[in-house]
Amino acid sequence: MKALIAAIGLLALSMPTMAADDSTAAEIAAMREEITALRSNMMSLNVKLADMQAMMRTMNATLQQMHKAEATAQAATQPKGGDADCTKKLEAYKTKRDKLLSLGYTPEHPDVRNLGIAIKQLEVTCVAQSGQANSGQ
Repeated sequence: MKALIAAIGLLALSMPTMAADDSTAAEIAAMREEITALRSNMMSLNVKLADMQAMMRTMNATLQQMHKAEATAQAATQPKGGDADCTKKLEAYKTKRDKLLSLGYTPEHPDVRNLGIAIKQLEVTCVAQSGQANSGQ
């Protein structure tokens, strides 16, 4: 795209020597203005792209930190099958899902959907464990 704009710019710069009348000169002037506008638009888009790439790097870094923190927490506190452990894990999953949503991830994003599934499964497990604890098993 840049090469095309540069070629058009060079062509437009060389064309005034070929201009035979005022209408051609007006067309050339209009083309130069259009080229200037395209260059400005392209620079603006490049800035936006750089900003979005920086935001994605930040989001990826945050997500990696969350994964590391979760792995560390799971390694440090292996579930003992108790109701309290189940509740802690459930809350950790919910917090992680909420964090992803606050970062702009949509509910359809695979990480958010997988957490939703894990939360539902864990809720069933917690209820079952709670029932076992209450029955004395």
